[in-house]
Amino acid sequence: MFDIVVPTARRVHEIPDMAAIDTQTRSLLEEIKAGHNANSAMEKRLRIFHEEYAAVQDERYTELVSLLRDMPDVRPQPPTSTKRDENPKSKGLVLDSLLDSLYFPQESDRFHNINPAHKGTFEWIYRQPPTGANKATWTNFREWMQHGSGIYWISGKAGSGKSTLMKLLRTDARTRSSLRDWGASSRLLVLSFYFWNPGTPLQKSLEGLLRSVIFQALEECPELVEKIFDTGLLRRIDKHHSPTIPELKQAFSCLTAPGLTDSSGAPIRIGLLIDGLDEFDAGTTSFTELAALFTAAAQSPSFKAVLSSRPENAFEEAFINCSKLRLHYLTHSDVVKYVNENLRNHPRMLQLISRAPEESANLVEEIVEAAQGVFLWVKVVVRSLLEGFQNHDEIGALTERLRELPTDLEDLFRVMLDRVPQRYKSTMSKTFQLIRGISELQSKDQPCMDGTDKWPLTALTLKFALVEPKAVLQAQIGEFTIKRAFEEIRSIEAQIRICCSGLIELRASTEQAHPDPPMEPAPESKNKFRSAAMDNWNDWYDPEVQFIHRSVKEYLSKEDVWDEILDLEKFNVEVAIFQSLVMQAKCGSYGSRKSSSSKGVPWDIVATALEIARTLEIECGTDQLDMMNALETALTTRCGLSWWDTFDDFPTEGAACHDSFFAFAVRYGLRLYVRARLRNGGCQSLHKQGRPLLNYACAPTAAPVWLRGLDVQIVADLLRHGANPNKQFNGRSPWQHAWYTARYGLSARDELLPILETLLAHDADPNAYIEYFEPFPERPLFLQMCRFSVLLVALRLRAKIWESRNSSIATNEAIINRIIKGLKKKGARVRKWRKVGDTFIRESPGSWEIRGRVPTRAQCGLM
Repeated sequence: MFDIVVPTARRVHEIPDMAAIDTQTRSLLEEIKAGHNANSAMEKRLRIFHEEYAAVQDERYTELVSLLRDMPDVRPQPPTSTKRDENPKSKGLVLDSLLDSLYFPQESDRFHNINPAHKGTFEWIYRQPPTGANKATWTNFREWMQHGSGIYWISGKAGSGKSTLMKLLRTDARTRSSLRDWGASSRLLVLSFYFWNPGTPLQKSLEGLLRSVIFQALEECPELVEKIFDTGLLRRIDKHHSPTIPELKQAFSCLTAPGLTDSSGAPIRIGLLIDGLDEFDAGTTSFTELAALFTAAAQSPSFKAVLSSRPENAFEEAFINCSKLRLHYLTHSDVVKYVNENLRNHPRMLQLISRAPEESANLVEEIVEAAQGVFLWVKVVVRSLLEGFQNHDEIGALTERLRELPTDLEDLFRVMLDRVPQRYKSTMSKTFQLIRGISELQSKDQPCMDGTDKWPLTALTLKFALVEPKAVLQAQIGEFTIKRAFEEIRSIEAQIRICCSGLIELRASTEQAHPDPPMEPAPESKNKFRSAAMDNWNDWYDPEVQFIHRSVKEYLSKEDVWDEILDLEKFNVEVAIFQSLVMQAKCGSYGSRKSSSSKGVPWDIVATALEIARTLEIECGTDQLDMMNALETALTTRCGLSWWDTFDDFPTEGAACHDSFFAFAVRYGLRLYVRARLRNGGCQSLHKQGRPLLNYACAPTAAPVWLRGLDVQIVADLLRHGANPNKQFNGRSPWQHAWYTARYGLSARDELLPILETLLAHDADPNAYIEYFEPFPERPLFLQMCRFSVLLVALRLRAKIWESRNSSIATNEAIINRIIKGLKKKGARVRKWRKVGDTFIRESPGSWEIRGRVPTRAQCGLM
């Protein structure tokens, strides 16, 4: 009990009206705060305090309730080793924790992937709009930044250059300079976010938008943290527990509200740039609701936003009265600049101009007029004409080539696909399927084992995915030099240019990417994978394979088009991705990505491989034994025999777990692989140091990825090969762990109940117990540590199942009834102990004793 009361007392001084609490109460709490030992005298005084506190005024009572509710989860948690936990009251550490919880690695990827504006284009945005007849009208952007308010909406057709313009606005000093005129004598924060529909869930969601914007604001102005977030949230937050969407919305509302000031008292003004509203993945929030978020914030004189999107109906209606421009009507001069730069100054074009100046000028003008403000179309057409230059086409042939290309984007994409030579169409189909498969894998809202997102499709990932499976298994584990890497990247770049007709391209994923290969490592270090001389090896970057534009993805996603792509090549994407991961492990090419590696181990590759292996088991019924063994061998060769011990799991007290590849396969629920290993190795497969394999199967960590791994068949197979359900490791057996998981893993009870029944059938201890906190009977605000026999836990669990009334209630109730019957048959007893000081005292049966088929909440206590 004192484990809870003492930390609570340490926070009592935070109650604003602490001085109003009577002297006796304050004295007692200060005594507890000082950490006096739990003894009988203190317990007696505490009970007196409970009785006296019941009479305290409602206002004081509410303050203490609020404080207690803001406490972190009181369930037993493994200790952490960070300094941040040692001093939670430090404002700097609280801010660090919050920033960790808001940050996500792909936050700026989309921004860096957007091509910069072509030299001299979009300069008109900072100038006075032209006026008069036949001139497109639009709101003066610079004037709006300096003196306007609310929202400025930039709309445009697909491929018209909206994202490129938004990137220019974010990076050009004239934007901030103009906003400073608006925010004179204020603290100006310029924040941005770029939605990306093909990206990860956070790159296209409301949560990702809010986390990114708030993160940027707090990085620039840390003192705002306590002004926009509730203090209770700040006490419980860490990198594993991000604020909820309602909490983020509230923080955003506070951030954009008038009257917000920094530490010097200067008013805060927010300038927000958001690109790609139409790339937002609606989910539970519609386009209309997204627009409403900004229109509500725009009522504040301290906030203004530049928003870009396609002209969707929801945005047309929401921003009807806002300042705006329609981009595709305004880019004529920009298209001319681009065409002149890329065509008119080409040596071949200069020859043609000298021979036929009028026809050459007409060709350029025809391109500009046909573009209708769509830069993507211009880019594709210019690329086609450059191919004509290489063939030494005359002006007539070039004009014919231009007129063969439709002005509609989708029709243009169809022509480009039809131009792919037949011998390359199989590779084209595989490549498109891999891009889509990786995108779907990234979009699964499930973290990897280390909490990171999955890796992207890079040039080398694609190269290795197209290798035959037999060649992957036969490949040697060897060094992959930088020179070899760049040769392979150039090779795949040329291949996709031909096979995919220019619809996909290679792009560096971050601004740190190296355009040219760095120095080769010293010769003496080439056979030393972890040599310090290999540092440069980790500095180069494997570029991502991406569609040239989102509209290409949308076109290929049409049912008839995609069916046509699939008919070209029957291809298992998951198998190809898996073998690519194995090849990367063998070659060590994962060093080219800023992956979630720990001590040289690429955990993102490991996590994705295990997840794909599980998918293949479920969908194809194959165990992937050969590929799994190849992956284990490659990583063991490169990273050492104990490489699994570098996994940054939640720290535990006591003996080390000594994880293994087999253990993580158990945690991931790889039923067929586990069965194959047990079949080949027999009982010897169970032998490992540290944590028993059965323990992994019964007690996955709280992360969703582990709960997906619960599998009664794995538990049964381990038990059949001699696993002991009662073997203790760090104070708990697999049987006890399963009961803990059943109690806390509410979403996994359907899988856990059969596991409990199977363990009981294999001689699990009927009188084992588990410990957890529950409220004092007299005062539910205070918690005490209690110990419960598994039979008592089973009875309470039955009541909880009955009260849940979900679709599986009949099945679950039948199983729990069989478990209860089996426990009683083996001599289990209903018992409970409570902790007093350092001792557990058994309570005599009373109101807590369970009788009958379905006990009430009062009988069961809180689950």
